[in-house]
Amino acid sequence: AKVLAMQREFKAELRGAFEPLQAQIDALVGRVETLEELMVERQVLVDWLEEPEPATPPGRAPRGPLAPIGEDEGAAVKESTIVSKRKVQREFTVINDYLVLETLGSGAHGEVKLCRHEASGRLLAMKVVRRVKGRRLDEAAAVRNEVAIMKALRHPNVIRLVEVIDDPHAEDIYLVVEYMRRGDLMHSLAERRRRARHDEGGGGSGAGEAGEFAPLSEAELWFVLRQVASGLRYLHDNGVVHGDIKPHNLLLNED
Repeated sequence: AKVLAMQREFKAELRGAFEPLQAQIDALVGRVETLEELMVERQVLVDWLEEPEPATPPGRAPRGPLAPIGEDEGAAVKESTIVSKRKVQREFTVINDYLVLETLGSGAHGEVKLCRHEASGRLLAMKVVRRVKGRRLDEAAAVRNEVAIMKALRHPNVIRLVEVIDDPHAEDIYLVVEYMRRGDLMHSLAERRRRARHDEGGGGSGAGEAGEFAPLSEAELWFVLRQVASGLRYLHDNGVVHGDIKPHNLLLNED
């Protein structure tokens, strides 16, 4: 009886000692299984990205050619070190070769304006970065770094830098980039929801809470996701980390 009791106590002690270890083993196995699943999903995504793009996405018109700016789309970024400003019809300002039409938005370091290239008529976005006296070195370095990175990027799913106007005697630095007519993804979904409510006879501003945004269909979701993944893969292959991917930073063109 004493031997049996001692065996039971010994088994209980062993069980008590090994239960925490078993929990750790189970957790480790779970991580390995998760890693294996992630590797499989990554390979599926890689295979998917390497598939040839269809000539035209289903249900969408083919993309027309972009208006030239005197250089083709693959040309180097134009760099200007002199800025000139003049007024047109009192209310409009021309900055070098660009007629400023309106302000699209503003942020901590400047504004984004809609402009038109006078020679070609092409609409572009102009980011105006204030050259603040006493700007911290890390902020100034961030601006220079952004310009250097954008100058090196060439991909259909990454906003293209067209021209840098950096006059050391001017108060602002001007970055001319592609103009995405439909704005960001969240704005587009909110506008779609607003139109749907209007057609149904309802009201509302169409922005704010999650329910105020029209959902993407599965086909639209994959159409967007594929382009985002393609752009990110290009950035990562070139040592660039975006660091702030969100619907507000996904810009949409007309197509």
